[in-house]
Amino acid sequence: MRDAIVFELRRLDDVADQLDQVEPITPNEEIDLAELRRRAFAAAEPTPERVPANRTAFARSRDVRDYVLARAGGDCEHCRREGPFERANGTRYIECHHVHRLSDGGADSPCNVIGVCPNCHRHAHHGFDRVAFNQLLIARLAEVEPRRRRQRQP
Repeated sequence: MRDAIVFELRRLDDVADQLDQVEPITPNEEIDLAELRRRAFAAAEPTPERVPANRTAFARSRDVRDYVLARAGGDCEHCRREGPFERANGTRYIECHHVHRLSDGGADSPCNVIGVCPNCHRHAHHGFDRVAFNQLLIARLAEVEPRRRRQRQP
């Protein structure tokens, strides 16, 4: 028997976390909290059902992460607010965001990663204006991470 690697091709638009596929109730739907609570308890299970999932994971460099977090210095590189809490190691909590997704061919490089607070990170992924917001992050990243100059050959 030979080993085989099987790739499942899907449209990028069809790939998402299951919870993200269903939009939460909007305030316009006017369902009261008691009804939402009733639905939640009706749907609750002691042990949730396992759902098979095929996911692609990209190896990320610890060195890139460490550099970006040090560059941010505990402050969001977008909104410039201090990280929301202190981590066990004494640093402020900041997350790394790839402005060009790895799944789209983006590099795991300091020129593609910005350190942001959890609010800005969720905004970049889930905001209704996430495309425009990501453009702001790209512009801000260009300010905080100077491009390496190519050394001239003698």
